[in-house]
Amino acid sequence: MECIYLSPAETAKLVRARLKKAFPRTKFSVRSDSYSGGGSLRVKWTDGPAETLVESIVESYAGGRFDGSIDMQVSVRHWLLPDGTVTVASNPGTTGSMGHIPEEREWMPDPDCKLVSLGADFVFTSRTISHAFAEKLLARLTRKGLPADTLKIETYGDSASIVARLGANFDDARYWQHQANVERGRFMVAGA
Repeated sequence: MECIYLSPAETAKLVRARLKKAFPRTKFSVRSDSYSGGGSLRVKWTDGPAETLVESIVESYAGGRFDGSIDMQVSVRHWLLPDGTVTVASNPGTTGSMGHIPEEREWMPDPDCKLVSLGADFVFTSRTISHAFAEKLLARLTRKGLPADTLKIETYGDSASIVARLGANFDDARYWQHQANVERGRFMVAGA
């Protein structure tokens, strides 16, 4: 079967459509970069779903794998299904070169799918938190017992972070910062 080569921009279009279907209330920015020898995608959004949820969707659109143990990149071919989703068709892996990425081969999952080589070798994600979102998060933690003056919100441009206040009990601050990270990951999935 002939393989169709998709540019990073064409791959970005597929990712954008998939994210819109999965998270219709969140606005995503999906940008493609082309460079000598490959390309990549950058996915950015504010608030909305946790980064792990978005990564679980967009990572399947990466056309390459990198094995840092042997400093080697391999190209992966995918099956593009009629609904715009992709699944691995073949991945040569790196175990034959003493690496740790296993080889993969999958049969054609649908008679109407196409064999493609995705133009973006890697897909990077970046979620920012708004000040309003951080305030809701602190209010939620306060209801769960956050001691006063333990954490504060710091704003950097359009993004906010929840950090420990100076003079706060170190162990308490570290615990509540961890709780804030856990809650931030769940936030907007189960609701505020």
